[in-house]
Amino acid sequence: MRHGLRKDGAALNGLIRGILESYGLSPDREGRDADLDDVETFYHARGGIFIVLEDFNGAVVGSCGVLPLSHERCELRKLYLAHAFRGHSLGKLLLRYAMDWARNRGFQEMELHTAVRLKEAVGLYRRFGFERSGFKGATDRCELHFRCKLAAPVSEW
Repeated sequence: MRHGLRKDGAALNGLIRGILESYGLSPDREGRDADLDDVETFYHARGGIFIVLEDFNGAVVGSCGVLPLSHERCELRKLYLAHAFRGHSLGKLLLRYAMDWARNRGFQEMELHTAVRLKEAVGLYRRFGFERSGFKGATDRCELHFRCKLAAPVSEW
C-alpha cells in the first residue's frame, strides 16, 4: 500500500473502468471519475489522501481515497479492488486505513456515494457502521448515500 501518484492515472482509470463495466456501470471520466487523472492535486493537495494497493509486480489492484468536505466531515471515494484480489480482507484493510486516517485527523463523520449494484461494497460499508442517509447519491450511477460517525481517536498511551 502506498500513496497514489499522478502517474497512476492510467492504471486507476483502467482498474475502475473494468470493475464498473463488470457490474454494467459506466465510468464518468469527465465528471465523478475525473479525480483519477491527478490524485495528487485532487486529494493530497486538498488535505486528503489517496492510497493504491499494488500486486507483487507493481500493478495497481486496489484504491481508496478520502476527501475533506469540512473540518468535521470527509468523503470516502474510489474504494475499489480488482476481482482477483477479493476475499482476502484487502477491502477491509483499505477501508479501515481510510477510516483510521480520517479519525486521527479529527473528522467526526465520513460519507460515501455508491451504487446498488455494488452489493459487496454495500455489505462492507454496513459492516463498518455506515448507514444509509436520506440523501440521494452524487450521480445516477451512485444513487446511494451512506454516513458513518467516526469515534474519537484512541490514545496510544
